[in-house]
Amino acid sequence: GYGLLTAATLGFAYPWLRVATLKYFASHAYFGTARIALAPNAGWLFRRWLAVVAPLIAGLGVSIAINLEGFANIQYFMEQGDNRSLGETLIRLVILPLLILPIAILTWFWYRVVEFRHMVGCLSVGDTGLVSLVRPRYVFWRLLVFVLSIIAISVSWGFFWGLFSTSIMLNLGGVDSSVETVIATVVPAIIFVLFLGILRTLLLDIPLLAHACETLEISNAGALDEVVQSSATVPSYGEGTAEALDVGGF
Repeated sequence: GYGLLTAATLGFAYPWLRVATLKYFASHAYFGTARIALAPNAGWLFRRWLAVVAPLIAGLGVSIAINLEGFANIQYFMEQGDNRSLGETLIRLVILPLLILPIAILTWFWYRVVEFRHMVGCLSVGDTGLVSLVRPRYVFWRLLVFVLSIIAISVSWGFFWGLFSTSIMLNLGGVDSSVETVIATVVPAIIFVLFLGILRTLLLDIPLLAHACETLEISNAGALDEVVQSSATVPSYGEGTAEALDVGGF
């Protein structure tokens, strides 16, 4: 329901989606006999969320405003078969939103850090409270390292596989071309995707998890000494599948 609301409001309801979802998870979670509670403020998050959606909406609005004539000419160029003018018009329509996209991406990651700190600060485990001091600058730095690593590896991998696939095709001159296509495209793509998952784990997941733990402050930690193992009945199904898919990996 909140997903549909978020889509209907062009993303403006996203903070309420996150709050409702995480509150639902927290209300059904326990740490031993200690109940977990979460009381975030969706309105507070929404004011920060505007920093993400405002540039996108502004860019889209400005792009439409300065390209009204271009919209009117698209059909005319298509009817006349003027592909050059049509292409130039379409480029003008998308160039401004593309220029704003990097800003939106940076504000998106900034918001996720703000949201994480807010959610942790509103979380309690029994009588124990938590505070997160995760730094946006550190998150941006890890993202930069990750992106630059992907670019460097992509270029190196493309060059290496270009030589390797050419060698394969030359050696399989009598084999059906479809087999050559699979070997030269599908196989390296699968390997590369799997490698990106490993790279993300090493360069993003583990460092960010470590940073979140190092910057976590716990108040009234002594209350956790009174927590004992819960005797409540737990589900006896589903957990094996979740573990097999690494759902709870990080």
